[in-house]
Amino acid sequence: MKLLFAAYLTAVVALTHSPTCIAGDLTGRINVIAPYLAGQNQLYVSLKDTTNNAIPDGSPGGTCPSTFAIALMSDANFKNFIYPVILIAKTTDTFITLRTNGCFGAYPLIVGVDYTPR
Repeated sequence: MKLLFAAYLTAVVALTHSPTCIAGDLTGRINVIAPYLAGQNQLYVSLKDTTNNAIPDGSPGGTCPSTFAIALMSDANFKNFIYPVILIAKTTDTFITLRTNGCFGAYPLIVGVDYTPR
């Protein structure tokens, strides 16, 4: 019984922690970084060179109509860990994956990034 449970647990972990792209991921090169701090404290990001010119849609949390994704600069985790990686990707003009989940108004909300090399 313990062996069966261990095999089941291993399968669940493997399926839920797969390194493949998930809904809401979009890979491309940074086109525009637009900080808007006056009263909003928000950062807008758009990508270029995406597959089929796709735009982030905020999946799995929703379909957002904007071509820009958004992040809140008041989020300390975003400001300290994600924003610097976005700047590096823009500066080096290399591919980055934006991870979005849900919409903030019309904009997909950035919840993470994946950038190689790590």
